Amino acid sequence: MKTTKKYLIITAIIIVVALIVIIGLSLRQSSQYKKAATDMMVNSAIIELSTNSIIQDFSSNWYNAIFSNKAIDENGEERYCSDFNDAIAWRIKSVDDTGFYDLLDSLSHQLSNDMNVMYHTPHKYNEIQKTFFFFFNNVNTLIEICKQPQGNLQDFNERTNKLHMETITLLKNASVLFPLDDSLYRSRAEVIFSPFVDKMNGNNTQ
Repeated sequence: MKTTKKYLIITAIIIVVALIVIIGLSLRQSSQYKKAATDMMVNSAIIELSTNSIIQDFSSNWYNAIFSNKAIDENGEERYCSDFNDAIAWRIKSVDDTGFYDLLDSLSHQLSNDMNVMYHTPHKYNEIQKTFFFFFNNVNTLIEICKQPQGNLQDFNERTNKLHMETITLLKNASVLFPLDDSLYRSRAEVIFSPFVDKMNGNNTQ
């Protein structure tokens, strides 16, 4: 009887320890997922804002080249232009020269890292994980469009508008489970964009 009782006590201890380890790992995994999810939302919002600005600039230059025979070149100067390919090429060079493509690539890399963390999805987040997967694809598609705009002007505008609206909706859906602190977004945006502001103001220290 004593041996049996001792065995039961040891078994109970092992079970309790195992449960504590499992709960601890689950809480740690959940905490890591939340952090990665928040980071992804902030970075995705910044990408959405940045790509939207670039795409509007492309669309405007594209339109003006077709209908007004003028466009803004890579130096920000308005010039005669009757070929929309030149108009787009000028703006692509301008974006590249400012380092914005490097910024978008860096943010995309961070998104990939976040997705790797979120790959081990806690059960309670299985459904929302689909949302993160969709806007991960959306924002990366927007980055690629900014690098290589294709199609005609109408198709370009329709496709990019659809992607932007979908991304905003997906971010809103995700924010139900993971409320996004505006101060976090603002502080991250300030850190990311301050070098570009300094460069435009002629304060680049490179």
